[in-house]
Amino acid sequence: MTEDQFWELIARSREHCSGSADQEAALASLLSRLPPQEILAFEHLFFAKRAESYRWDLWGVATLVHGGFCSDDSFEDFRLWLICHGHQAYENALANPETVLDLFDRESVARKHSYVPRFMGYEGLGAVAYEAYESVTGEALSIMDTLDGKT
Repeated sequence: MTEDQFWELIARSREHCSGSADQEAALASLLSRLPPQEILAFEHLFFAKRAESYRWDLWGVATLVHGGFCSDDSFEDFRLWLICHGHQAYENALANPETVLDLFDRESVARKHSYVPRFMGYEGLGAVAYEAYESVTGEALSIMDTLDGKT
């Protein structure tokens, strides 16, 4: 799977979605149509994007948006939320973390209104490839399988 294919799946999963549960279901459906090797390749890229965005400057923005506190679990949800906003939003945030604020109402963030509900609930998207793999193969997939090259 190429990065373009990865981002295309993310974009397609966002179409006609009104929230994280809809996007999770859409992405699960899209992944379940792929061969197991492609599902694993998707997870490799998804993991890499989460690792790449594990940065202090992004954690700082997540803390601001979160209302002044952002635990490691909340930051994981934030990064899933960011990736699921698509390629352009993700790349913009890596280049300039303040662009994340463009995804929110800047005035409300400045008034310290918490936007926790906007990115809480995205934790299920972190497991969607595992669930799709199991639905396609009937076998459970562990994180070690994805890291040690089961592909």
